Amino acid sequence: MVAWKSKKIAPADADGWAFPARPSRVAAMREPPSPCNQVCRIDPENGLCLGCKRTLEEIADWPMLSRSDKLELLAALKKR
Repeated sequence: MVAWKSKKIAPADADGWAFPARPSRVAAMREPPSPCNQVCRIDPENGLCLGCKRTLEEIADWPMLSRSDKLELLAALKKR
């Protein structure tokens, strides 16, 4: 059995029962993986993370980016 960590609650069903929201497995498979590699240090000279080469703004925006924006950013990171 999978223990869901989400505290979001889905709308109640017809009987009034509410269940924890479960992330869509299909959506999770379609999302590009985060470029984070757990080496989180910002280079003071260029403002890029030494691990993933993203700016602080790009790191903060990642969860809110669309799939196409994530793919575009991943392509740009390969050139950095």
